[in-house]
Amino acid sequence: MSINLVIVKTPWSPEGLTDPLELDSDPAFTTTDYQGLAAQLCANVTWQGNAGTAQVAGHDVTLESTDGCLFLNFLQPDVDLDVVMDLTASAAALGVVVMDADNADILPGAAEY
Repeated sequence: MSINLVIVKTPWSPEGLTDPLELDSDPAFTTTDYQGLAAQLCANVTWQGNAGTAQVAGHDVTLESTDGCLFLNFLQPDVDLDVVMDLTASAAALGVVVMDADNADILPGAAEY
């Protein structure tokens, strides 16, 4: 099963945020900002409108930027958990929250694994 993530910029520090019901996206962060964020988290990013493709640690991903979040979907089903945790830690360092799109769990931003 492939890994599907939602990346959200909050108007406050994501540190310690664990409840997705308390998560608000930053209204000042737009589709273009999410595309720039993707360029910081991924390699070989290409966009066609709001849809894009990229690579994370050599794994192909699809991207979709909106005014509320960035969707990032790994195309291969065999992505190591370390790859996802490294991505999550990098995102946290940029002040954004990463959630599992399938169950809305917020992934820890620290390298706790």
